[in-house]
Amino acid sequence: MSSWVKALVQPEQIGQVWAWMRPKLEEVAQSSPVAWMPEDVYCEIKERRAYLWLALNENQPVAFCVMQPNKEGLHMWAGWAEWSLDGAMELAKEIATEAKVKRLTFSSLRPGWEKVAPEFGFKPIQWACEV
Repeated sequence: MSSWVKALVQPEQIGQVWAWMRPKLEEVAQSSPVAWMPEDVYCEIKERRAYLWLALNENQPVAFCVMQPNKEGLHMWAGWAEWSLDGAMELAKEIATEAKVKRLTFSSLRPGWEKVAPEFGFKPIQWACEV
């Protein structure tokens, strides 16, 4: 994807993109390391505990990134793009750079990230054990 515009969705506007976004969030939730539902994302955005960014091409959404602020920067809770993974990561990194944060994080149980994440500058920093 070579030409897109980034847009922050205000909490009161999430209903305008929810029908488009919800099925994509379901896809993302299926590969998440913790259990959550698309409605959890909706509520966090409405309560301003998470922020929704869209990539728009000709005023149509083609990607999204849901970010949660934390002590060190931004945590990418969920992301999705019509085009390549490169494009989704480009969107996330642009958001983090503009927010002037020190760290951008994400979590995933997918084994493929062990190879792919370092290509985007990510390093493993946490392991977890269920007790």
